[in-house]
Amino acid sequence: MDSSAATAPLVVLGVAGLGLFLVTLAAVLLPRRRRPPAPSGTVEDDLPAFHAHPPGSPGAPARAAPAGGQVRLTTAAGALAPAEQPPGPDEGLRVARFVLALAALALALVAAAAAVALPSARADRARPTAPQSGASWGDTDARLSFGSAVLEQHAVGVTMTRPEADLSISGRRALLHLRLPTWNCLAPEAPDDPVEAGCVPSVTEYGDLPSPALSTSSDGRTLLLQGRVATYTRPNGSGPVDTGRVYDVTLTLTPGRRLGPGRYVADGVLTLGSGATRTDGDPAMDMLTRGR
Repeated sequence: MDSSAATAPLVVLGVAGLGLFLVTLAAVLLPRRRRPPAPSGTVEDDLPAFHAHPPGSPGAPARAAPAGGQVRLTTAAGALAPAEQPPGPDEGLRVARFVLALAALALALVAAAAAVALPSARADRARPTAPQSGASWGDTDARLSFGSAVLEQHAVGVTMTRPEADLSISGRRALLHLRLPTWNCLAPEAPDDPVEAGCVPSVTEYGDLPSPALSTSSDGRTLLLQGRVATYTRPNGSGPVDTGRVYDVTLTLTPGRRLGPGRYVADGVLTLGSGATRTDGDPAMDMLTRGR
């Protein structure tokens, strides 16, 4: 997995945390609505006594309503309710606080999602990934020759092989071609030299395993290939004839001694059927070329 994709949840988590902090700070610094001062008192209206004691005449009231005060109106029937002025709450501040609360909730959800995705992204980053064009394993070719391995176990002996393989990788496409010369041996194990051991030569089987049936992964240095391959023969050079046999194949490949720019001795281990074998390190037979 690309390291930038693996760190994306961490970046989202940091941005969401910063945004949540800023939204909280804005909510704290938002100005509070000032409540109007409570009236300090009330003054009776002098209208009922106006006719009896006009202003300036003896006995006329000299009181005046203070600024911001309330005037209580009276009639002959009694006092009327004081004239009230509604405080007029600041609706703009209420809307701003509501929007900030929604933003904080959204950022908290984003941060939670990023925190949940972070462990998975880190695990994906640690997992070997398939080689891509331009990566260290992009455009790779290998020619491999392996030692003896048991292909099938029988009651009176084994069918053995000395596998040969050609590997080609270009971008996301990979192809593994196998050549399996076989011998039947009256022995419990595959001898190093089937001819000297008196084994009877049999047919040569072939197998072609392309991607995506061939899974390919890498940790940067070691390449791992896995799949199931069906084999065929070419009797007397004729067309392919299926054998009806299918083998599990696992191949690990590592560049060994450097031979030149992009060229190495191939160090490979092949598991095929019930046996496993590896390359012997002969640069004439085990060659690995890696693209840049």
